[in-house]
Amino acid sequence: MAPRGVSVGHQVTYLKAKEKAVAVENLYASRNIRLPARCGLAILIEAAKAALDAWLTGKERSLSAAQFYQTIHLDRVADGLLSGLIGDHHTTQEALRRLTNGSLSLWDRKESPAKDVLWELELNALFNRMSIPATLKEPPDIMLNLDNPQVGVTCKKVYSDKHFSNTLSKGVSQLAGDSSIFGIVAVNLDDNLPANTIRVATDPESPFQQTNLQFIEKHRHRFLKYLQQHRVTAILVSTAGIVYGTDGVANMYRGTTVRALQTLPDEHIAVLEQIRTKLAAN
Repeated sequence: MAPRGVSVGHQVTYLKAKEKAVAVENLYASRNIRLPARCGLAILIEAAKAALDAWLTGKERSLSAAQFYQTIHLDRVADGLLSGLIGDHHTTQEALRRLTNGSLSLWDRKESPAKDVLWELELNALFNRMSIPATLKEPPDIMLNLDNPQVGVTCKKVYSDKHFSNTLSKGVSQLAGDSSIFGIVAVNLDDNLPANTIRVATDPESPFQQTNLQFIEKHRHRFLKYLQQHRVTAILVSTAGIVYGTDGVANMYRGTTVRALQTLPDEHIAVLEQIRTKLAAN
């Protein structure tokens, strides 16, 4: 039987999940953007509504495992969208459209514009929650507005290790095309994890940190190439997924790792210190 409450970084009930689902629908309506009934986002919204209805009518046992996990995932998607949709009207309208284009499934490993823009939204939301002012901006994908310099962030989803060299090269090229002189390549590994897998761990964040570190080591020579040329200031690698902790509760966890060279020009060190100080304060 699916539990009544799920934790996704904070305690989330079926009621709160449905409230977020409705908030997403209202956002699309207010922007006059169609939400196709069979798109990945609409499927998650309907799952969250069905979960609450089943709970309210005492039919919680009728919920499938898929609906339960879709509700957890909807909470994550809604948080990213509602908190990360910061930017000019044209950019945010395009982000909303892209989020309805293709799969948002936790389980398949299909490439989609929806998954790509979700990573941009989630990271933009994360920066702002950490008191680092950030906006969606093309190019690169996100712009950090620090005290003095602007820092460009390009967001890349990894669907296969085989093509990562090309993915990284495109990301660095996006940084070269914006107006900032400092840049971060932000890599997301959610869709590089084994398909149809839920983890069980005593420390739910540690498996993802280990995933990040293994990926960084595997592609160390590629990252170093751009870091040593000072074409990139830092590398950010992040992985998220559902994990069962020792309490038997399913949670959505994220592990994020940032790497930079120990020897950097003073201006790059100053930028990273600003970011580190803001993160440490939260």
